[in-house]
Amino acid sequence: MVHKKVLVAAACILSLGSAVAIASTSHTIGQAGKKFSEAALSVAVGDTVVFKNDDTVKHNIIIARMRFNSGMQDPGTDAELTFDKAGTFKVRCGLHPKMRLTIQAQ
Repeated sequence: MVHKKVLVAAACILSLGSAVAIASTSHTIGQAGKKFSEAALSVAVGDTVVFKNDDTVKHNIIIARMRFNSGMQDPGTDAELTFDKAGTFKVRCGLHPKMRLTIQAQ
């Protein structure tokens, strides 16, 4: 009986922990004119960044430190990535070398 009470108590604690979890935020970075809409962005760990291709050409988002490659991103499409660790991340377009962005996750 004691083991059952411990399991029930543990389940209650776990469910409370998920109920008070900090909400993450979504940030949008536009891509137009072969440029990112921002040169730098600060996010919290757990936040998601949406890369919106508002351009008339394809893009390819690469973040080497996170081993992220969006693949070919057609105009009008989005690619997103959740930052699950802290650090400074250099973002670039694999097709347009002048497209650069730094994301700081804290």
